[in-house]
Amino acid sequence: MLIGDRKTILELLSGCRYSLVNNQREYVWSLGGGQIDDFLYDIKYYSSNRPEKWFLGQVVLLKNEDNNIEEFKIIDGQQRLTTLCLFLAACRDKAKNLNNSSQQSIMQQYISFVNGADGRVEGLRICTSKSIRDIFNQICTIPNFNYERPEDVSVSQWNKQRKIIKNVFEEFKKYLEDMDQISLTNTVSAVLEAYVFRLMSDNAGETYSLFEDTNAKGTPLEVTDLLKNLLMEELGDDEATESDWNEIANNSGTTGVRMLKYFYTSNGGTLERGNIYRKVRDRLVRGRADEFVEEYRGFSVFYRTLEEDISISSLRTMLNDVFKCDTILCHEPSVKRIYYAVQGLQLLNITLCYPMIYSLINSYIRNEKTDGSRKAFVRIFESIEKFHFVNTHICDSRANRAEILYAEYCGKFNHCNNDFVGLVNTLINTMKEDYTTDTEIFSANFKELEYNEANLKKNAILYYIFDRFNNYDESASRRVDSAAWIEYYSPERNIKRHLYSIEHYAPQNPREGQIIENVNNIGNLFIIGSELNGRLSNLSPEEKIRKLRNELYQDIGPNKMLREFVDGFNDIWNEDSVDKRALNLAKRAYDKIWKL
Repeated sequence: MLIGDRKTILELLSGCRYSLVNNQREYVWSLGGGQIDDFLYDIKYYSSNRPEKWFLGQVVLLKNEDNNIEEFKIIDGQQRLTTLCLFLAACRDKAKNLNNSSQQSIMQQYISFVNGADGRVEGLRICTSKSIRDIFNQICTIPNFNYERPEDVSVSQWNKQRKIIKNVFEEFKKYLEDMDQISLTNTVSAVLEAYVFRLMSDNAGETYSLFEDTNAKGTPLEVTDLLKNLLMEELGDDEATESDWNEIANNSGTTGVRMLKYFYTSNGGTLERGNIYRKVRDRLVRGRADEFVEEYRGFSVFYRTLEEDISISSLRTMLNDVFKCDTILCHEPSVKRIYYAVQGLQLLNITLCYPMIYSLINSYIRNEKTDGSRKAFVRIFESIEKFHFVNTHICDSRANRAEILYAEYCGKFNHCNNDFVGLVNTLINTMKEDYTTDTEIFSANFKELEYNEANLKKNAILYYIFDRFNNYDESASRRVDSAAWIEYYSPERNIKRHLYSIEHYAPQNPREGQIIENVNNIGNLFIIGSELNGRLSNLSPEEKIRKLRNELYQDIGPNKMLREFVDGFNDIWNEDSVDKRALNLAKRAYDKIWKL
Protein backbone atom coordinates (compact mmCIF):
# COMPACT_ATOMS: atom_id res chain seq x y z
CA MET A 1 0.00 0.00 0.00
CA LEU A 2 1.28 3.46 -0.92
CA ILE A 3 1.62 5.99 1.92
CA GLY A 4 2.65 9.63 1.78
CA ASP A 5 3.28 11.74 4.87
CA ARG A 6 5.35 14.58 6.25
CA LYS A 7 8.21 13.55 8.52
CA THR A 8 10.79 15.59 10.40
CA ILE A 9 14.40 14.44 10.40
CA LEU A 10 13.96 13.69 14.10
CA GLU A 11 11.11 11.32 13.25
CA LEU A 12 12.97 9.74 10.34
CA LEU A 13 15.97 8.91 12.53
CA SER A 14 14.00 7.60 15.52
CA GLY A 15 13.69 3.81 15.69
CA CYS A 16 14.26 3.25 11.95
CA ARG A 17 17.00 1.55 9.95
CA TYR A 18 17.82 2.39 6.34
CA SER A 19 19.82 0.60 3.67
CA LEU A 20 20.36 1.05 -0.05
CA VAL A 21 19.01 -0.91 -2.96
CA ASN A 22 21.67 -2.65 -5.01
CA ASN A 23 21.56 -0.25 -7.97
CA GLN A 24 21.98 2.96 -5.97
CA ARG A 25 24.75 5.23 -7.22
CA GLU A 26 27.74 6.11 -5.07
CA TYR A 27 27.78 9.00 -2.61
CA VAL A 28 28.63 11.99 -4.80
CA TRP A 29 28.01 15.15 -2.78
CA SER A 30 31.23 17.13 -2.49
CA LEU A 31 32.66 20.58 -1.80
CA GLY A 32 33.57 20.99 -5.45
CA GLY A 33 30.06 20.09 -6.62
CA GLY A 34 28.32 22.86 -4.64
CA GLN A 35 25.87 20.59 -2.79
CA ILE A 36 27.68 20.88 0.54
CA ASP A 37 27.87 24.67 0.25
CA ASP A 38 24.11 24.79 -0.38
CA PHE A 39 23.52 22.41 2.54
CA LEU A 40 25.48 24.63 4.96
CA TYR A 41 23.89 27.78 3.56
CA ASP A 42 20.45 26.35 4.32
CA ILE A 43 21.49 25.30 7.83
CA LYS A 44 22.76 28.80 8.55
CA TYR A 45 19.56 30.33 7.19
CA TYR A 46 17.12 28.10 9.07
CA SER A 47 19.03 28.13 12.38
CA SER A 48 18.66 31.93 12.61
CA ASN A 49 15.25 31.92 14.36
CA ARG A 50 13.26 31.56 11.14
CA PRO A 51 9.52 30.92 11.61
CA GLU A 52 9.43 28.49 8.67
CA LYS A 53 11.02 25.05 8.75
CA TRP A 54 13.57 23.68 6.30
CA PHE A 55 12.03 21.51 3.58
CA LEU A 56 14.49 18.92 2.29
CA GLY A 57 12.39 17.53 -0.55
CA GLN A 58 11.01 14.02 -0.84
CA VAL A 59 12.38 10.61 0.03
CA VAL A 60 11.09 7.42 -1.56
CA LEU A 61 11.29 4.28 0.59
CA LEU A 62 10.55 0.58 0.28
CA LYS A 63 9.29 -0.74 3.62
CA ASN A 64 10.46 -4.01 5.18
CA GLU A 65 9.30 -5.15 8.62
CA ASP A 66 11.97 -6.69 10.89
CA ASN A 67 10.86 -7.47 14.45
CA ASN A 68 10.17 -4.19 16.26
CA ILE A 69 12.41 -2.07 14.03
CA GLU A 70 11.04 -0.33 10.96
CA GLU A 71 13.43 -1.09 8.11
CA PHE A 72 13.45 0.73 4.77
CA LYS A 73 15.32 0.51 1.50
CA ILE A 74 16.17 3.99 0.21
CA ILE A 75 15.01 4.39 -3.39
CA ASP A 76 15.54 8.17 -3.50
CA GLY A 77 17.14 10.36 -0.82
CA GLN A 78 20.45 8.60 -0.15
CA GLN A 79 22.62 11.70 -0.64
CA ARG A 80 20.61 13.86 1.78
CA LEU A 81 20.22 11.23 4.52
CA THR A 82 23.90 10.28 4.38
CA THR A 83 24.93 13.94 4.54
CA LEU A 84 22.57 14.61 7.44
CA CYS A 85 24.10 11.75 9.43
CA LEU A 86 27.61 13.04 8.75
CA PHE A 87 26.60 16.51 9.89
CA LEU A 88 24.98 15.15 13.07
CA ALA A 89 28.19 13.18 13.75
CA ALA A 90 30.09 16.49 13.49
CA CYS A 91 27.56 18.03 15.93
CA ARG A 92 28.15 15.10 18.30
CA ASP A 93 31.90 15.77 18.18
CA LYS A 94 31.31 19.47 18.83
CA ALA A 95 29.10 18.64 21.84
CA LYS A 96 31.88 16.41 23.17
CA ASN A 97 34.39 19.23 22.74
CA LEU A 98 32.01 21.51 24.67
CA ASN A 99 31.90 18.87 27.46
CA ASN A 100 28.17 18.36 26.97
CA SER A 101 27.99 14.58 27.37
CA SER A 102 24.19 14.60 27.42
CA GLN A 103 23.89 16.27 24.01
CA GLN A 104 26.71 14.06 22.70
CA SER A 105 24.75 10.96 23.76
CA ILE A 106 21.54 12.25 22.15
CA MET A 107 23.33 12.98 18.87
CA GLN A 108 24.79 9.48 18.87
CA GLN A 109 21.31 7.96 19.18
CA TYR A 110 20.13 9.79 16.04
CA ILE A 111 22.87 8.28 13.89
CA SER A 112 23.15 4.83 15.50
CA PHE A 113 21.46 2.23 17.69
CA VAL A 114 22.85 2.49 21.20
CA ASN A 115 22.76 -0.18 23.89
CA GLY A 116 20.80 1.33 26.78
CA ALA A 117 22.78 -0.59 29.39
CA ASP A 118 26.34 0.33 28.52
CA GLY A 119 26.09 2.96 25.74
CA ARG A 120 27.77 0.78 23.10
CA VAL A 121 26.96 1.48 19.46
CA GLU A 122 25.18 -1.56 18.00
CA GLY A 123 24.79 -0.54 14.39
CA LEU A 124 24.06 2.61 12.42
CA ARG A 125 20.76 4.06 11.27
CA ILE A 126 21.97 4.02 7.67
CA CYS A 127 23.89 1.30 5.86
CA THR A 128 25.29 3.62 3.23
CA SER A 129 27.02 3.28 -0.13
CA LYS A 130 29.97 0.86 -0.36
CA SER A 131 32.00 3.74 -1.80
CA ILE A 132 32.17 5.33 1.71
CA ARG A 133 30.81 2.66 4.07
CA ASP A 134 33.97 1.84 6.04
CA ILE A 135 34.98 5.43 6.81
CA PHE A 136 31.33 6.49 7.30
CA ASN A 137 30.87 3.76 9.92
CA GLN A 138 34.02 4.82 11.76
CA ILE A 139 33.08 8.51 11.75
CA CYS A 140 29.55 7.80 12.99
CA THR A 141 30.71 5.32 15.65
CA ILE A 142 33.85 6.93 17.10
CA PRO A 143 33.73 10.53 18.38
CA ASN A 144 36.57 12.70 17.05
CA PHE A 145 37.69 9.94 14.73
CA ASN A 146 41.28 10.48 13.49
CA TYR A 147 40.92 8.68 10.12
CA GLU A 148 43.15 5.79 11.20
CA ARG A 149 42.59 2.89 8.82
CA PRO A 150 40.99 -0.27 10.29
CA GLU A 151 43.10 -3.39 9.73
CA ASP A 152 40.38 -5.16 7.72
CA VAL A 153 40.25 -2.39 5.08
CA SER A 154 42.89 -2.24 2.34
CA VAL A 155 45.06 0.86 1.95
CA SER A 156 43.77 1.63 -1.57
CA GLN A 157 40.13 1.23 -0.55
CA TRP A 158 40.61 3.42 2.52
CA ASN A 159 42.34 6.17 0.53
CA LYS A 160 39.49 6.19 -1.99
CA GLN A 161 36.88 6.50 0.75
CA ARG A 162 38.88 9.15 2.61
CA LYS A 163 39.11 11.23 -0.57
CA ILE A 164 35.32 11.23 -0.87
CA ILE A 165 34.43 11.90 2.77
CA LYS A 166 37.25 13.59 4.68
CA ASN A 167 36.97 17.06 3.14
CA VAL A 168 33.19 17.04 3.57
CA PHE A 169 33.35 16.01 7.23
CA GLU A 170 36.18 18.44 7.99
CA GLU A 171 34.14 21.22 6.38
CA PHE A 172 31.26 20.40 8.74
CA LYS A 173 33.62 20.52 11.73
CA LYS A 174 35.04 23.82 10.53
CA TYR A 175 31.50 25.23 10.20
CA LEU A 176 30.79 24.29 13.82
CA GLU A 177 34.24 25.19 15.19
CA ASP A 178 33.52 28.62 16.69
CA MET A 179 29.99 27.87 17.94
CA ASP A 180 29.08 28.12 21.59
CA GLN A 181 26.51 25.85 23.23
CA ILE A 182 23.52 28.01 22.29
CA SER A 183 24.54 28.25 18.63
CA LEU A 184 25.13 24.50 18.45
CA THR A 185 21.72 23.79 19.97
CA ASN A 186 20.01 26.14 17.50
CA THR A 187 21.84 24.45 14.64
CA VAL A 188 20.90 20.94 15.76
CA SER A 189 17.28 22.03 16.24
CA ALA A 190 17.14 23.44 12.70
CA VAL A 191 18.34 20.12 11.33
CA LEU A 192 16.10 17.88 13.43
CA GLU A 193 13.03 20.06 12.81
CA ALA A 194 13.65 20.07 9.05
CA TYR A 195 11.20 17.88 7.20
CA VAL A 196 10.74 15.77 4.10
CA PHE A 197 7.74 14.41 2.26
CA ARG A 198 8.03 10.65 2.73
CA LEU A 199 6.63 8.36 0.05
CA MET A 200 6.74 4.67 0.93
CA SER A 201 5.27 1.34 0.00
CA ASP A 202 5.79 -2.30 0.94
CA ASN A 203 5.57 -3.27 -2.75
CA ALA A 204 8.84 -2.99 -4.71
CA GLY A 205 7.20 -2.59 -8.12
CA GLU A 206 4.89 0.13 -6.84
CA THR A 207 7.78 1.98 -5.17
CA TYR A 208 9.96 2.02 -8.29
CA SER A 209 7.03 3.12 -10.44
CA LEU A 210 6.37 5.93 -7.97
CA PHE A 211 10.01 7.05 -8.15
CA GLU A 212 9.94 7.00 -11.94
CA ASP A 213 6.68 8.96 -12.10
CA THR A 214 7.71 11.66 -9.63
CA ASN A 215 10.95 12.25 -11.55
CA ALA A 216 9.41 12.18 -15.02
CA LYS A 217 6.33 14.38 -14.64
CA GLY A 218 5.92 18.12 -14.67
CA THR A 219 8.26 20.56 -12.97
CA PRO A 220 7.27 23.65 -11.00
CA LEU A 221 7.37 27.14 -12.46
CA GLU A 222 11.00 28.32 -12.39
CA VAL A 223 12.64 31.72 -11.99
CA THR A 224 13.33 31.84 -15.73
CA ASP A 225 9.62 31.46 -16.50
CA LEU A 226 8.79 34.33 -14.14
CA LEU A 227 11.47 36.47 -15.76
CA LYS A 228 10.10 35.76 -19.23
CA ASN A 229 6.63 36.82 -18.12
CA LEU A 230 8.05 40.05 -16.66
CA LEU A 231 9.95 40.85 -19.88
CA MET A 232 6.88 40.23 -22.00
CA GLU A 233 4.95 42.67 -19.83
CA GLU A 234 7.68 45.30 -20.21
CA LEU A 235 8.39 44.88 -23.93
CA GLY A 236 5.13 43.51 -25.26
CA ASP A 237 4.46 40.03 -26.51
CA ASP A 238 6.00 40.61 -29.95
CA GLU A 239 7.85 38.24 -32.27
CA ALA A 240 11.26 39.89 -31.77
CA THR A 241 11.14 39.55 -27.99
CA GLU A 242 9.84 36.00 -28.28
CA SER A 243 12.65 35.13 -30.73
CA ASP A 244 15.35 36.62 -28.47
CA TRP A 245 14.01 34.77 -25.47
CA ASN A 246 13.81 31.48 -27.35
CA GLU A 247 17.47 31.88 -28.32
CA ILE A 248 18.36 32.61 -24.69
CA ALA A 249 16.38 29.60 -23.47
CA ASN A 250 17.96 27.36 -26.12
CA ASN A 251 21.46 28.53 -25.16
CA SER A 252 20.82 27.85 -21.47
CA GLY A 253 19.77 24.24 -22.08
CA THR A 254 18.60 22.74 -18.79
CA THR A 255 20.61 25.20 -16.64
CA GLY A 256 18.56 28.38 -17.07
CA VAL A 257 18.69 29.42 -13.41
CA ARG A 258 22.45 28.93 -13.25
CA MET A 259 22.99 30.93 -16.44
CA LEU A 260 20.82 33.75 -15.09
CA LYS A 261 22.78 33.75 -11.82
CA TYR A 262 26.09 33.87 -13.70
CA PHE A 263 24.89 36.71 -15.91
CA TYR A 264 23.85 38.75 -12.89
CA THR A 265 27.18 38.01 -11.17
CA SER A 266 29.15 39.06 -14.26
CA ASN A 267 27.60 42.50 -13.87
CA GLY A 268 29.02 42.83 -10.38
CA GLY A 269 26.09 41.52 -8.36
CA THR A 270 25.76 38.48 -6.13
CA LEU A 271 22.81 36.14 -5.93
CA GLU A 272 21.78 33.58 -3.36
CA ARG A 273 19.12 30.96 -3.63
CA GLY A 274 15.71 32.43 -3.02
CA ASN A 275 16.45 35.98 -4.19
CA ILE A 276 17.35 35.52 -7.88
CA TYR A 277 14.04 36.70 -9.32
CA ARG A 278 13.71 39.64 -6.92
CA LYS A 279 17.18 41.01 -7.69
CA VAL A 280 16.86 40.63 -11.45
CA ARG A 281 13.41 42.22 -11.31
CA ASP A 282 14.83 45.16 -9.34
CA ARG A 283 17.52 45.63 -11.99
CA LEU A 284 14.88 45.72 -14.72
CA VAL A 285 12.97 48.35 -12.80
CA ARG A 286 16.12 50.52 -12.74
CA GLY A 287 17.08 49.97 -16.39
CA ARG A 288 15.72 49.29 -19.85
CA ALA A 289 14.28 45.86 -20.51
CA ASP A 290 15.38 45.85 -24.18
CA GLU A 291 19.01 46.52 -23.20
CA PHE A 292 18.79 43.75 -20.63
CA VAL A 293 17.51 41.26 -23.21
CA GLU A 294 20.22 42.15 -25.74
CA GLU A 295 23.04 41.86 -23.19
CA TYR A 296 21.57 38.66 -21.75
CA ARG A 297 21.30 37.16 -25.23
CA GLY A 298 25.00 37.88 -25.85
CA PHE A 299 25.90 36.33 -22.51
CA SER A 300 23.85 33.24 -23.39
CA VAL A 301 25.93 32.74 -26.57
CA PHE A 302 29.10 33.02 -24.46
CA TYR A 303 27.66 30.59 -21.89
CA ARG A 304 26.59 28.00 -24.47
CA THR A 305 30.01 28.05 -26.13
CA LEU A 306 31.66 27.18 -22.82
CA GLU A 307 29.03 24.56 -21.96
CA GLU A 308 29.31 22.61 -25.21
CA ASP A 309 32.37 20.67 -26.36
CA ILE A 310 34.75 23.47 -27.24
CA SER A 311 36.57 23.75 -30.57
CA ILE A 312 38.90 26.36 -32.03
CA SER A 313 36.14 27.28 -34.46
CA SER A 314 33.42 27.74 -31.84
CA LEU A 315 35.77 29.74 -29.60
CA ARG A 316 36.71 32.08 -32.46
CA THR A 317 33.06 32.51 -33.42
CA MET A 318 32.08 33.41 -29.87
CA LEU A 319 34.95 35.89 -29.40
CA ASN A 320 33.98 37.56 -32.67
CA ASP A 321 30.19 37.56 -32.41
CA VAL A 322 29.85 38.49 -28.74
CA PHE A 323 32.94 40.58 -28.04
CA LYS A 324 34.43 41.69 -31.41
CA CYS A 325 37.77 40.68 -29.88
CA ASP A 326 39.93 41.40 -32.95
CA THR A 327 43.29 41.75 -31.20
CA ILE A 328 43.08 38.21 -29.86
CA LEU A 329 41.51 36.73 -33.00
CA CYS A 330 44.36 37.97 -35.17
CA HIS A 331 46.89 36.27 -32.89
CA GLU A 332 46.34 32.54 -33.50
CA PRO A 333 48.77 31.29 -30.81
CA SER A 334 46.77 33.14 -28.14
CA VAL A 335 43.47 31.70 -29.38
CA LYS A 336 44.94 28.20 -29.22
CA ARG A 337 46.30 28.63 -25.69
CA ILE A 338 42.92 29.91 -24.50
CA TYR A 339 41.28 26.96 -26.24
CA TYR A 340 43.50 24.43 -24.45
CA ALA A 341 42.75 26.06 -21.08
CA VAL A 342 38.99 26.11 -21.71
CA GLN A 343 38.96 22.46 -22.83
CA GLY A 344 40.59 21.62 -19.49
CA LEU A 345 37.99 23.60 -17.53
CA GLN A 346 35.22 21.85 -19.44
CA LEU A 347 36.63 18.42 -18.69
CA LEU A 348 36.99 19.32 -15.00
CA ASN A 349 33.39 20.62 -15.04
CA ILE A 350 34.40 24.04 -13.72
CA THR A 351 31.68 26.61 -14.47
CA LEU A 352 31.85 28.99 -11.51
CA CYS A 353 34.52 31.07 -13.30
CA TYR A 354 32.20 31.90 -16.23
CA PRO A 355 30.98 35.26 -14.86
CA MET A 356 34.52 36.51 -14.26
CA ILE A 357 35.74 35.32 -17.66
CA TYR A 358 32.91 37.30 -19.26
CA SER A 359 33.88 40.42 -17.29
CA LEU A 360 37.56 39.79 -18.02
CA ILE A 361 37.01 39.71 -21.78
CA ASN A 362 34.97 42.93 -21.69
CA SER A 363 37.68 44.58 -19.59
CA TYR A 364 40.41 43.50 -22.00
CA ILE A 365 38.47 45.02 -24.91
CA ARG A 366 38.04 48.35 -23.12
CA ASN A 367 41.68 48.68 -22.07
CA GLU A 368 44.74 49.51 -24.14
CA LYS A 369 45.79 46.55 -26.30
CA THR A 370 49.47 45.76 -25.78
CA ASP A 371 51.58 42.66 -26.05
CA GLY A 372 51.68 42.56 -22.25
CA SER A 373 47.90 42.75 -21.87
CA ARG A 374 47.43 39.97 -24.45
CA LYS A 375 49.85 37.71 -22.57
CA ALA A 376 48.12 38.51 -19.26
CA PHE A 377 44.76 37.72 -20.89
CA VAL A 378 46.00 34.26 -21.92
CA ARG A 379 47.78 33.65 -18.62
CA ILE A 380 44.66 34.07 -16.51
CA PHE A 381 42.82 31.36 -18.47
CA GLU A 382 45.70 28.94 -17.90
CA SER A 383 45.95 29.91 -14.22
CA ILE A 384 42.25 29.20 -13.61
CA GLU A 385 42.61 25.80 -15.26
CA LYS A 386 45.69 24.89 -13.19
CA PHE A 387 44.13 26.14 -9.97
CA HIS A 388 41.01 24.01 -10.32
CA PHE A 389 42.83 20.88 -11.44
CA VAL A 390 44.89 20.95 -8.24
CA ASN A 391 42.44 22.41 -5.73
CA THR A 392 39.08 21.20 -6.98
CA HIS A 393 39.65 18.03 -8.98
CA ILE A 394 42.57 16.40 -7.16
CA CYS A 395 42.26 17.82 -3.62
CA ASP A 396 38.46 18.28 -3.67
CA SER A 397 38.77 21.62 -1.88
CA ARG A 398 35.68 23.73 -1.41
CA ALA A 399 34.78 25.62 -4.56
CA ASN A 400 32.73 28.44 -3.10
CA ARG A 401 35.81 30.34 -1.88
CA ALA A 402 36.93 30.61 -5.49
CA GLU A 403 33.40 31.56 -6.52
CA ILE A 404 33.41 34.43 -4.02
CA LEU A 405 36.80 35.58 -5.31
CA TYR A 406 35.61 35.44 -8.93
CA ALA A 407 32.47 37.41 -8.08
CA GLU A 408 34.60 40.07 -6.40
CA TYR A 409 36.82 40.38 -9.48
CA CYS A 410 33.80 40.67 -11.78
CA GLY A 411 33.25 44.09 -10.23
CA LYS A 412 36.93 44.96 -10.41
CA PHE A 413 37.25 44.05 -14.09
CA ASN A 414 34.03 45.91 -14.86
CA HIS A 415 35.56 49.09 -13.42
CA CYS A 416 39.08 48.58 -14.77
CA ASN A 417 39.82 51.26 -17.36
CA ASN A 418 43.63 51.19 -17.27
CA ASP A 419 46.06 48.81 -15.53
CA PHE A 420 44.51 45.54 -16.89
CA VAL A 421 47.82 43.68 -16.53
CA GLY A 422 48.21 44.77 -12.92
CA LEU A 423 44.71 43.60 -12.04
CA VAL A 424 45.30 40.19 -13.66
CA ASN A 425 48.55 39.78 -11.73
CA THR A 426 46.81 40.74 -8.48
CA LEU A 427 44.13 38.13 -9.12
CA ILE A 428 46.68 35.39 -9.85
CA ASN A 429 48.64 36.27 -6.70
CA THR A 430 45.41 36.04 -4.69
CA MET A 431 44.70 32.62 -6.22
CA LYS A 432 48.20 31.52 -5.22
CA GLU A 433 47.34 32.29 -1.58
CA ASP A 434 44.47 29.78 -1.77
CA TYR A 435 46.40 27.25 -3.86
CA THR A 436 46.72 24.07 -1.82
CA THR A 437 49.98 23.63 0.07
CA ASP A 438 49.08 20.15 1.31
CA THR A 439 51.30 18.17 -1.03
CA GLU A 440 50.63 15.00 0.97
CA ILE A 441 46.91 15.12 0.14
CA PHE A 442 47.64 16.05 -3.47
CA SER A 443 50.09 13.17 -3.91
CA ALA A 444 47.83 10.66 -2.15
CA ASN A 445 44.85 11.57 -4.34
CA PHE A 446 46.84 11.86 -7.56
CA LYS A 447 48.32 8.39 -6.95
CA GLU A 448 44.80 6.95 -6.83
CA LEU A 449 44.01 7.92 -10.43
CA GLU A 450 43.16 4.83 -12.44
CA TYR A 451 42.12 3.59 -15.86
CA ASN A 452 38.56 2.27 -15.98
CA GLU A 453 37.36 0.58 -19.16
CA ALA A 454 33.73 1.44 -18.39
CA ASN A 455 34.26 5.06 -17.29
CA LEU A 456 35.06 7.36 -20.21
CA LYS A 457 35.15 10.44 -17.98
CA LYS A 458 37.89 8.99 -15.76
CA ASN A 459 39.85 7.92 -18.82
CA ALA A 460 39.45 11.38 -20.37
CA ILE A 461 41.15 12.81 -17.27
CA LEU A 462 44.10 10.50 -17.95
CA TYR A 463 44.33 11.68 -21.57
CA TYR A 464 44.22 15.27 -20.30
CA ILE A 465 46.97 14.66 -17.72
CA PHE A 466 49.30 12.96 -20.19
CA ASP A 467 48.57 15.74 -22.71
CA ARG A 468 49.72 18.38 -20.23
CA PHE A 469 52.82 16.40 -19.27
CA ASN A 470 53.85 15.94 -22.90
CA ASN A 471 53.22 19.59 -23.74
CA TYR A 472 55.38 21.00 -20.95
CA ASP A 473 58.70 22.64 -21.84
CA GLU A 474 61.18 21.74 -19.09
CA SER A 475 63.82 24.19 -20.31
CA ALA A 476 61.41 27.15 -20.23
CA SER A 477 59.40 25.94 -17.18
CA ARG A 478 56.09 26.52 -18.98
CA ARG A 479 53.77 24.99 -21.53
CA VAL A 480 55.14 24.62 -25.04
CA ASP A 481 54.25 27.18 -27.68
CA SER A 482 50.95 26.47 -29.37
CA ALA A 483 52.68 25.72 -32.67
CA ALA A 484 54.51 22.82 -31.00
CA TRP A 485 51.48 21.57 -29.06
CA ILE A 486 50.45 17.97 -29.82
CA GLU A 487 46.85 17.16 -28.91
CA TYR A 488 46.89 13.91 -26.98
CA TYR A 489 43.53 14.94 -25.53
CA SER A 490 40.70 16.59 -27.41
CA PRO A 491 37.01 16.85 -26.46
CA GLU A 492 36.15 16.98 -30.16
CA ARG A 493 36.91 13.28 -30.68
CA ASN A 494 35.33 10.21 -29.18
CA ILE A 495 38.01 8.76 -26.90
CA LYS A 496 37.48 5.22 -28.22
CA ARG A 497 38.39 6.39 -31.73
CA HIS A 498 41.25 8.57 -30.55
CA LEU A 499 44.55 8.74 -32.40
CA TYR A 500 46.17 7.81 -29.11
CA SER A 501 45.55 5.03 -26.61
CA ILE A 502 46.21 4.40 -22.94
CA GLU A 503 48.93 1.75 -22.72
CA HIS A 504 49.31 -0.49 -19.66
CA TYR A 505 53.05 -1.08 -19.29
CA ALA A 506 52.39 -4.21 -17.24
CA PRO A 507 49.57 -5.66 -19.38
CA GLN A 508 45.98 -6.16 -18.27
CA ASN A 509 45.97 -9.61 -19.85
CA PRO A 510 49.54 -10.93 -19.70
CA ARG A 511 50.52 -13.90 -21.82
CA GLU A 512 52.40 -15.30 -18.85
CA GLY A 513 52.44 -14.69 -15.11
CA GLN A 514 50.01 -12.89 -12.80
CA ILE A 515 48.31 -9.51 -13.29
CA ILE A 516 49.82 -7.01 -10.88
CA GLU A 517 47.31 -5.65 -8.35
CA ASN A 518 47.70 -2.00 -9.40
CA VAL A 519 47.70 -2.67 -13.15
CA ASN A 520 45.23 0.19 -13.82
CA ASN A 521 47.02 2.74 -11.65
CA ILE A 522 48.39 5.87 -13.34
CA GLY A 523 51.92 4.74 -12.46
CA ASN A 524 51.50 1.83 -14.88
CA LEU A 525 50.02 3.92 -17.69
CA PHE A 526 51.34 5.79 -20.72
CA ILE A 527 49.70 7.47 -23.66
CA ILE A 528 50.96 6.21 -27.02
CA GLY A 529 49.86 6.11 -30.65
CA SER A 530 47.11 3.56 -31.25
CA GLU A 531 49.22 1.75 -33.85
CA LEU A 532 52.16 1.41 -31.47
CA ASN A 533 49.77 0.22 -28.77
CA GLY A 534 48.63 -2.58 -31.05
CA ARG A 535 52.21 -3.68 -31.73
CA LEU A 536 53.03 -3.86 -28.01
CA SER A 537 49.76 -5.62 -27.18
CA ASN A 538 50.07 -7.97 -24.17
CA LEU A 539 53.85 -8.30 -24.16
CA SER A 540 55.57 -8.40 -20.78
CA PRO A 541 57.25 -5.20 -19.51
CA GLU A 542 60.65 -6.74 -20.29
CA GLU A 543 59.64 -7.47 -23.89
CA LYS A 544 58.13 -4.02 -24.31
CA ILE A 545 61.19 -2.14 -23.14
CA ARG A 546 63.42 -4.25 -25.40
CA LYS A 547 61.29 -3.49 -28.45
CA LEU A 548 60.93 0.19 -27.57
CA ARG A 549 64.70 0.53 -27.27
CA ASN A 550 65.32 -1.18 -30.58
CA GLU A 551 63.01 -1.70 -33.57
CA LEU A 552 60.15 0.50 -32.22
CA TYR A 553 62.29 3.38 -30.92
CA GLN A 554 61.58 5.62 -33.92
CA ASP A 555 57.84 5.01 -33.47
CA ILE A 556 57.93 6.80 -30.11
CA GLY A 557 58.12 10.09 -32.05
CA PRO A 558 57.59 13.30 -30.03
CA ASN A 559 56.07 11.45 -27.04
CA LYS A 560 58.33 12.95 -24.36
CA MET A 561 56.98 10.98 -21.41
CA LEU A 562 57.46 7.64 -23.10
CA ARG A 563 60.89 8.54 -24.51
CA GLU A 564 62.13 9.70 -21.08
CA PHE A 565 60.95 6.44 -19.55
CA VAL A 566 62.49 4.25 -22.24
CA ASP A 567 65.81 6.11 -22.08
CA GLY A 568 66.03 6.17 -18.30
CA PHE A 569 64.39 3.08 -16.83
CA ASN A 570 66.84 0.35 -15.72
CA ASP A 571 64.94 -1.82 -13.25
CA ILE A 572 62.42 -4.63 -13.01
CA TRP A 573 58.75 -3.66 -13.19
CA ASN A 574 56.42 -4.64 -10.35
CA GLU A 575 53.80 -3.16 -8.02
CA ASP A 576 56.41 -1.14 -6.12
CA SER A 577 57.66 0.30 -9.42
CA VAL A 578 54.13 1.42 -10.26
CA ASP A 579 53.74 3.13 -6.87
CA LYS A 580 57.11 4.84 -7.22
CA ARG A 581 56.33 6.18 -10.70
CA ALA A 582 52.87 7.37 -9.57
CA LEU A 583 54.49 9.32 -6.74
CA ASN A 584 57.07 10.83 -9.11
CA LEU A 585 54.31 11.89 -11.50
CA ALA A 586 52.40 13.47 -8.61
CA LYS A 587 55.46 15.46 -7.50
CA ARG A 588 56.18 16.67 -11.02
CA ALA A 589 52.52 17.54 -11.56
CA TYR A 590 52.43 19.74 -8.45
CA ASP A 591 55.90 21.25 -8.71
CA LYS A 592 55.89 21.96 -12.45
CA ILE A 593 53.02 21.05 -14.77
CA TRP A 594 50.16 22.69 -12.84
CA LYS A 595 52.23 25.19 -10.86
CA LEU A 596 50.67 28.65 -10.74
